[in-house]
Amino acid sequence: MIPTSKNDPAWHIFAATLVTTPALQGESQKQYFVESVQFTQRWDDIDGERVQFVEVVVVNTPTHGDAAQPITVEVHSRTAKTLKPARVTRLPKGNFIRVDVPVTGGNGDKERATVTIRDANSGHWLTISPGWLVQPGLTDYDSSDASLSRVQAPNWWRDAKLGIMFHYGPYSVPAYGADFYAEWYMHDMSTNNYTKAHHLKTYGEQFNYDDFFEKFTAAKFDASQWVALMEASGARYSVGTTKHHDGFALFDTKDTSNRNSLTYGPKRDLMKELMLAAQNSTVRFGTYFSPVEWFNPIQNPYGFELFAGGPYRNAYTGEAVPYTGFIEKDDFIDDIQSPQQQILMEDYRTNIMWCDIGGPSRGCQNAAKWYNEARKRGQNVVMNNRCGCLWNGFGTPEYATYSGTVQNLWETNEGLAPFSFGFNAQDAPSAYKTPQQLVKMLVDVVSKNGNYLINFGPEASGVIPKAQQDSLLGMGKWLKTNGEAIYGTRYWNLTPQEGDWRFTTKDGLFYMISLSKPSTSYTFTSPIPVRNGDVITLLGAKGIVKYTINEKGLLTINPTATQIGQGNLAWAFRIEQK
Repeated sequence: MIPTSKNDPAWHIFAATLVTTPALQGESQKQYFVESVQFTQRWDDIDGERVQFVEVVVVNTPTHGDAAQPITVEVHSRTAKTLKPARVTRLPKGNFIRVDVPVTGGNGDKERATVTIRDANSGHWLTISPGWLVQPGLTDYDSSDASLSRVQAPNWWRDAKLGIMFHYGPYSVPAYGADFYAEWYMHDMSTNNYTKAHHLKTYGEQFNYDDFFEKFTAAKFDASQWVALMEASGARYSVGTTKHHDGFALFDTKDTSNRNSLTYGPKRDLMKELMLAAQNSTVRFGTYFSPVEWFNPIQNPYGFELFAGGPYRNAYTGEAVPYTGFIEKDDFIDDIQSPQQQILMEDYRTNIMWCDIGGPSRGCQNAAKWYNEARKRGQNVVMNNRCGCLWNGFGTPEYATYSGTVQNLWETNEGLAPFSFGFNAQDAPSAYKTPQQLVKMLVDVVSKNGNYLINFGPEASGVIPKAQQDSLLGMGKWLKTNGEAIYGTRYWNLTPQEGDWRFTTKDGLFYMISLSKPSTSYTFTSPIPVRNGDVITLLGAKGIVKYTINEKGLLTINPTATQIGQGNLAWAFRIEQK
């Protein structure tokens, strides 16, 4: 009824039309939901803009099927905007995926962010997840745990997968390791009966470790050749030993010490030569640095276990021996260790600070300053977990791998030799790891969220033994053909392996890598993310690989004997998701 006067009663009628949309459905009806949002301190410069990466975990609920279309993920807040949405070509039901969304803006204040998931083809939104409490913006570090706990390895390190390490110094002259690392010769002269007997027989009891300095000439050292070998091996970064536990440095230690290659032996700045050579290569320059020295005369207040400090004594007479190149200082950490680390960070512009042993240090203070200064100059840097600071970019197991995926970033390191990083003349050429062993370890490590750091040990002259070069070059040859299954990939979150098979992923691509020669028919028991219409190929081989998918969704591949014969070392099958 319409009122005829102001005193008549009135009816107020409201009409509403209910429209069901993906964003307004209940959580149980959504195909996707956002599990977590983290504004990381990882960054990069993209198209001239400094971006911060937001890690978003997206889940495709088990109650729905595989995504019928590719999706994009974007993040917005009051001050932060997505530069380019992250793309996910396929997300099987019950699976989750971590994506990096690059954003600009942010001032470090806490605010609410919204994640929007869209159909990548139509642009229509599928899910909106608002209300995430975040803190956008790249902020400076200080040395506190709360600040440094935000450190994450940069994306270039995550994408690189393979690095090269080398150990080179006065220990390369005796080149002897009876049952332990050859680079520990100075220490083992006093503690290892085999090394002690060998030294006495070969050099005599009056020949002290520091007498090797003048024999360490590096006469055939060529930084360009070393870097060229690293490139040819497929490595994307290097970790060169700048100073081992003997305290002898291959860089300019300035007024902290004269115990270095500029004063003795080569009388050259070997690390500077390598740094300059790496600038014209695809290998990022990184540095190994020992914060501790076995026999430094003033390390004693900070000494522990095998690293108690000086004085250094003759292994046979017990007499104190001068610590060659030592400059009298007040405090080991403040006057030697910390300044040397800062020299590598600032003067040599290392991209990786790879420490060993740990122990008392100014590692956290130096790290905070380094991260801040490096970011200002556009350099993305990372530190490992052995610098005496609790917080770091990655862990470092040695001569080891894991049985399953490790969520925290890690990097296994090992020598080409059976159990030595420095050159050990006791090792026959046949003892070095073969190309196949290197490739198998690389694939296994990468499938479990790790990087592989393989070490070569040059002879004292600077010549890298041919057998070591051959192994590295063999790995590099495999990577030229199969590198796309390694570089820039991420682990598969369901399982890293099935028997001899390992799995890696990229957006729109899935890789199945067999560590042994595959048969012409293999059915996977793992739920490989494939569907009819996808294209499967074997990297390095011609033609399409035939396949079937059974009623349970399990994949059977049928490569021909000819295709299999075109591969070697490890066989990488690629699924191109359509």
